[in-house]
Amino acid sequence: MEFKGKAKKKIGLGFGGQSIGEYVIVLSIILSAILAMQVYVQRGLQARHKDLTDNFVYQVYHALGMTNQPVQYEPYYTKSDFTVNRESRTGESLYGLGDVSRTINYEVTERQGTQNLLPGSAAH
Repeated sequence: MEFKGKAKKKIGLGFGGQSIGEYVIVLSIILSAILAMQVYVQRGLQARHKDLTDNFVYQVYHALGMTNQPVQYEPYYTKSDFTVNRESRTGESLYGLGDVSRTINYEVTERQGTQNLLPGSAAH
């Protein structure tokens, strides 16, 4: 059976659906690339912001003749060595049907150690 004119377009014989599918695939690839790049762009902006802040602080402290300037916290440029001791005494009472009562009678936490900024974390 052969369709002529508008009947062919109404029934959908053609490749319109295939091109829409291709557009959807291309659009999803573009969106996923943009979402993946968002992390790298955000880190780049944060690094630029930190660099501007460090430079500003350095210039202000240098202009005032001060040498001991503050440094922003950077977890990758710290060295920590701590010993933590914890002692506690608790009581627990079980009642019927799963009821539990817990009491903390005594708790002590001691933390001793050092934390140092490593070289390379100073502003200038």
